Amino acid sequence: MKTPFDFSGKTILITGASSGIGQHAAITLSEYGARTILLARREDKLHETLKMLSGDGHIYKVFDLNELEKIEAIVSEIVSETGKLDGMAFCAGIAPTVPYKATTPKILLETMQTNFFSFHEITRQFIKKKISNDGSKIVAISSVASIKPVKGQSAYCASKGAMESSIKSIAKEVMPRKICINSIRPSFVDTPMMEQYKATVEGISEVASDTQKLGVIDPVETSNMIAYLLSPMANKITGNAFNIDSGSLL
Repeated sequence: MKTPFDFSGKTILITGASSGIGQHAAITLSEYGARTILLARREDKLHETLKMLSGDGHIYKVFDLNELEKIEAIVSEIVSETGKLDGMAFCAGIAPTVPYKATTPKILLETMQTNFFSFHEITRQFIKKKISNDGSKIVAISSVASIKPVKGQSAYCASKGAMESSIKSIAKEVMPRKICINSIRPSFVDTPMMEQYKATVEGISEVASDTQKLGVIDPVETSNMIAYLLSPMANKITGNAFNIDSGSLL
């Protein structure tokens, strides 16, 4: 039986692939037959992810997305080795928890650079005809914090809000090439970032339990949504943000 989740012959770039949502996205997409390119800063963690993948032909590149001026070169290097890309899952990000009165311009800039500026630049490179195939797809991990802010995360919320606003504009510009771009808004996901958050914010586990009536989200649930939005099933879906909030927005 033919499945729309057959990614055989497709090459997908995944940022933030060393852990969390990005790592699970790589595993899921490899299970569906995709060739994945893993991008992150820590080589040891990238190597761990690589060993978890199904199939062969996967590669990783050690790269810091904060080096904005080098993104063009790394994307060109990747395509010279793999051929044009069919999709990208942007899963890199940081979520500093700092009271607003202590959110200095430095913290704001660091957060925006990792979560939004790097997304903007790698997407700008991805949509070039020499980099991606017509009909390619882009999925970015946003957060419910973009529409349901929490205390201590003004910089994080702003960075995700900027991402979502830009996606709507980008979607209009790339339509002639039938490129679709969307975002996913998870609430609390069971990842190392969530563990960091619990260690930083007292009582956050109770908040998550109270607001997410269907429970903390399994990373596989986000990776399956990523696969859906990268698949032919989503050929007519673009410029949208999809909530995986476990009921927290109700």
